[in-house]
Amino acid sequence: MDKLVNRFSKFVFFIILFIVSFLVSQDIEKINVLDVQVNGNIRISDEDILRSARLWPGKKIDIEDIQNSIKYLWKLGRFSDIQIFVDEETINGIKLILDVKESPILNNVIFKGNKKLSKNTLKDKIDLQTGQILSEDIIFNAMLKLKNIYIDENFHSVIIDTIRTKGELEYSENLTFLIQEGKKYKVKKIIFNGNDIFSDKVLIKQFDETKIKKWYLPWRGKYDFEKMKNDQGLLKSFYVRNGYYDFEINKVDVALNDQTKGIEVMFEIYEGPKYFVRDVNWDGNYIISDIELSNELGMRKGDVFNKEDFEIALSENVTSKYRDIGYFYSQITPEIIPVSLDDSQERQIDINFSIVENQIVNIRKILIGGNKKTHENVIRRRLHFYPGEIFNQNKLIDALRDIMMLNYFQNVFPNVKPIDENNIDIVIDLEEKQTGQAQFSMGYNGYYGFTGGGAFEFPNFRGRGQNLSISYQRGMNASSSFNQPTYSQQAQSNNSSYQNMSFSFIDPGVFDTRNLFGVSINYTERGRGQSYLPFDIYSISGSARWGRQFKWPDRFFQGTWIISSSNSRYFATSVSDLTNYFGDNVSNSIVNSDGNPYFETSGRSFSQIITRDSRNHPEFPSLGSKFIWKSTLAGSILGGDEDYHKHEFELNWFNPIIGKLVMHQKMKMGVIKKIFTSTNERSIIPPSTKFFLGGSGIPYGEMLRGYQDNTVGPYGSTRPRGGNIIIKYSLELRYQFSEAPTVYGLLFSEVGNVWTDFSIVDPFDLKRSAGIGIRTYMPMIGLLGFDMGYGFDDTTYDGDKLPQGWNYHILFGMPF
Repeated sequence: MDKLVNRFSKFVFFIILFIVSFLVSQDIEKINVLDVQVNGNIRISDEDILRSARLWPGKKIDIEDIQNSIKYLWKLGRFSDIQIFVDEETINGIKLILDVKESPILNNVIFKGNKKLSKNTLKDKIDLQTGQILSEDIIFNAMLKLKNIYIDENFHSVIIDTIRTKGELEYSENLTFLIQEGKKYKVKKIIFNGNDIFSDKVLIKQFDETKIKKWYLPWRGKYDFEKMKNDQGLLKSFYVRNGYYDFEINKVDVALNDQTKGIEVMFEIYEGPKYFVRDVNWDGNYIISDIELSNELGMRKGDVFNKEDFEIALSENVTSKYRDIGYFYSQITPEIIPVSLDDSQERQIDINFSIVENQIVNIRKILIGGNKKTHENVIRRRLHFYPGEIFNQNKLIDALRDIMMLNYFQNVFPNVKPIDENNIDIVIDLEEKQTGQAQFSMGYNGYYGFTGGGAFEFPNFRGRGQNLSISYQRGMNASSSFNQPTYSQQAQSNNSSYQNMSFSFIDPGVFDTRNLFGVSINYTERGRGQSYLPFDIYSISGSARWGRQFKWPDRFFQGTWIISSSNSRYFATSVSDLTNYFGDNVSNSIVNSDGNPYFETSGRSFSQIITRDSRNHPEFPSLGSKFIWKSTLAGSILGGDEDYHKHEFELNWFNPIIGKLVMHQKMKMGVIKKIFTSTNERSIIPPSTKFFLGGSGIPYGEMLRGYQDNTVGPYGSTRPRGGNIIIKYSLELRYQFSEAPTVYGLLFSEVGNVWTDFSIVDPFDLKRSAGIGIRTYMPMIGLLGFDMGYGFDDTTYDGDKLPQGWNYHILFGMPF
């Protein structure tokens, strides 16, 4: 620092000398440079220096030119001293001497006194390299970086000095940093002066980053100047929310206490009086009444004046009220007038609004960009407004939500572009993401290993918003430890096999209408080890569906109707395996194939699905809900051997808690009831229709983490057999770590069970679990997840009732 002061004083001296000697006596005219002599340069040529200084013989100069020449040379960072002298003065001009002192190059960096931080750590942070120019600025910045490194490690009293010595290289120097680390300091006290309303303890709780170190919380207490500024903003917000409109932080002092080895932060604050709303007045509003605007503002006479809520209500409610009916250019100017009635701590505020409503605006054009793959009509059919209509801000917000729910885009950027006083353009810029997925639908637990398979799914097929899925799943060799009877060789070979092949195509907007159409074909082979059933299942089915988006009760509703037909065969090693599960009424239909009994059924069904989906994001919703009600009628008047009606109700709802922390709740209930007909005595409920619960729920059950896959519910002699009634409730606390890609962690708690009949349903006999997990959505893969759950109950109805304990589940995709 002394060297910088010395250089500056010399510079001022010679500038003054130059002024006195030449310019004051010559009416401040420019002087001709006859010659410039460069001295002191070793590595840089005279020509390069003069060129950089923009100074050469024959040039006419004044004071400002000399100043600029020195500035130009300093900017090179190559010199430690620069001086310009007048060598000779004649009638024709002057001769100058330009003296420079070149900065050395760096030979080596040495650290002394650093005990807490290693040499390599410090060297990497300051980033000084051998051979670079060693200027005063570079040394000063390196010292500043070192100090900040130590402050980040809570060494606030660190002292850093430097020594420069001759280096081994020519024209080089070694740079040695002398470090006195001092003591480690953390925040031990936060003191407030001027707070009569709230205690220090209450105010400290408002801080998000700056916390007092406690012996039982040793990681706390870090002091960071920038984070402290953010905490000051939080403190002010706290007072403003509680009506202290005049609150100010007058002074902040930070002191190091050597006795306590701690940092003491002292705030001088002014709380001011507490303000209440006395009156709200509206002027200039002709379209919307005072009562309607006051309802949107949400502030009444006698309410505490919360400035933050006031500003939010003004921008999001009052202004939107006008924009929702086309008054895009409306201007609402509030005037807040404090009213002092007496000397008490409580004051009142009058809020006067001046409104200029202006004209209704129409939508001239809707411009869409960024959709390189997705056809424009797929996006436009999600819009609820058209060119020529009156602008409605609420419809624009709804459209942006619907476009995001397509899950084709990473981001949607809306913009309203004013054209004239009567027209606007709406511009929607999109950022597409990879939508095709090689989706692996697999689960894993420590007991059964891998189950599931994979599929190729194209949610935005050909860019037309259509969904094409081609799936082939094959179960891994996940053996069960259930007591299994001895089967024939042929049956044992299929003990753990699972195969599924399916094709589906869905167009959610046929001919750009609100109608949906889809078809699907499915073939399944399910072995005994995978299904926990005492027989193998071979099934083929097909379906056609039609759906429509509703306008009533609101735009989030949709209905889908499905007609399906199936044919199934059930192979066992003995007739009793079939009759014990399906009943004696199927015995007359059982035939033999190579010594293995089997019987065949056909199914005809009609399903209705009503959904309401108001979630605000497809991957990490933080607000809204999703409701699904599905009812199925099989057999009876439709024909076939499967006669039952099935009803499922599922509700997911999402609530933000704070920041990126979200609560997700899910409830599911379902019931299956057999239809007895006099014309079909062998009527059955197929196993694929029944409810299975436990584990990851893949490939055909319902998730209940902390338990082995599909093992919760009624058993046969030794195996889960599926049930006719299900109740399940799940609670998750989710925290988002990343938005692109979506990554979030979760804590969960779940309860649920499955029963065979209403007569034994006990809503208090629910299997409980809790645990942790993590989820991420990856392009071309889909959902990846890992859960660790602890099951608090046993899954069987006899035995010692021991807890299931810890089970872990790996998820690839979701159940198909």
